[in-house]
Amino acid sequence: PIFKRTTDGGATWIPTKGGGIFHYVNTSVGYSFTASPEGNPPFTISKTTDGGSTWTEQHTDYTLGNLEAIQFIDENNGWIVGYNGKILKTTNGKDWIPITNALPNTDFENSDLSFISSTTGWIATQANADGSSPFMLKTTDGGNSWTSESLPLGNRVFSMDFWDANNGWASSDSYNYDGIYYPGQITKYSVFSGTFSNAVLNGPWFVYANLNPIN
Repeated sequence: PIFKRTTDGGATWIPTKGGGIFHYVNTSVGYSFTASPEGNPPFTISKTTDGGSTWTEQHTDYTLGNLEAIQFIDENNGWIVGYNGKILKTTNGKDWIPITNALPNTDFENSDLSFISSTTGWIATQANADGSSPFMLKTTDGGNSWTSESLPLGNRVFSMDFWDANNGWASSDSYNYDGIYYPGQITKYSVFSGTFSNAVLNGPWFVYANLNPIN
């Protein structure tokens, strides 16, 4: 693959070094994670401080379980989640700490995350078993403790986004169960009830691959 960047709002694009899944904090500082050429371990987390011209490897993960999503709040505070219950956290932009207190075991697939501060955020997860329902993990103390809440979705979360403590959205993959096709879904977080509910939307809708709510 070829990775490109723009500095003029998308009018022109130039190749840039690096690979994998990116998250840029600003025009200079960014992070990425990559797998081996076969998509297996080791998984590498790297950082750039010059807009992608050079990258420095920070952390190598040799355990099974794909890394799936990355997010940074600022240059130092970031999270990465993935399969086999993986949750990694950094508070200095360099050292990555595994978080092991969020799930009872490694038999969970963390598919996406959304943090609104260095302490408050959500992780979408699902037990690695057929027919299991996705749910949301939430922390308000930087991962020291977690609460969970079910989601009214029939399959894994593709994308989620919160813009404050009371407003957020999540979308799911489509799926086939017992020969019946079920389309993807969108759910929203209710400020008043404190729970997720299916949003009423015009259809048909099939797969929601990304969300970026502004209000």
